[in-house]
Amino acid sequence: AGRASQNYRLFKSEWSLLKIWHQFCLWVSSLIGITSVSKIFNLSVNELFMTVDSLVKAGKTPAEVGTLYNDWLTQNGNGPDSSPAWFNFGVILAGENLKSQAQACYVKALSLKRDFWQAAANLANLLEAEGKEEEAIDIYRQFLPLNIDTEGKLHIRNQLGRLVENRRDFPEATQLYYESLSIDPNQDGPFQHWFNVRQKQCEWPLETFVKPITTGDLAEKIGPIASMAYFD
Repeated sequence: AGRASQNYRLFKSEWSLLKIWHQFCLWVSSLIGITSVSKIFNLSVNELFMTVDSLVKAGKTPAEVGTLYNDWLTQNGNGPDSSPAWFNFGVILAGENLKSQAQACYVKALSLKRDFWQAAANLANLLEAEGKEEEAIDIYRQFLPLNIDTEGKLHIRNQLGRLVENRRDFPEATQLYYESLSIDPNQDGPFQHWFNVRQKQCEWPLETFVKPITTGDLAEKIGPIASMAYFD
C-alpha cells in the first residue's frame, strides 16, 4: 500500500525538472509567437485543445506545443478539468525522453481524476521500462475494482496479467485473462495467454471457457506451439 500511494505523490525533484522545462518553454514561446502568456492563462481547456490542434496542423514541434501546455498548466493546473492537459503534456514530455517529468504529469492527472486509466497505464509503462515492475503492478491493481470503460477494463487486466505471468504467478494471470475474456471473448492475444497459463498449470480440460468453443476455433486461436502440445 505504501508503494501504491507513493506513485500518486508529486516529488520536489520532479517539480524542479518541470521548472527547468518551463524556462525552456519560455524561450521557445518567443520563437513561435506566443508572447501573451495572460491570453494563454485565460483559455478554457477546450480552447487550449483547439489552440494545440492549430499548432500541430501548422507543423509546430512537440517542444513548441509543450510550451503552450506548460504555460496554461502553470496557472490552471489544479483545476478539476485540467487532468487531460496534464496527460497530454506527459505524452509530449515522454516523447522528448523527459521521463521523470512525464511521470510527474501522469501522477498529477491521476490526483485530479482518480479513474483516469490512460494516465495510469502510461505511468505504469514508464515505471516498467525503468525496471520497477512491482510499482507498475501496484498501479494496475488499484484500477481493478473501479468502474471504468470497457477499453480500460480490458487494458488493465491484460497488462496486469502479462506482468504477473512474467513473474510466474500463473493462477492470478489465469484469473485476469479470464476476466478480460469474459468482457470480450474475441481477443486472440489474451486467449492465447490464458490457454498457455492453463497448460502450464495442467488445468484440464483446457477448453473450459466463458462461451462454447469448437475444436476448430480452439486450434485457430491458441497458436502453433500450444497446438503442438495439445493436439496429436
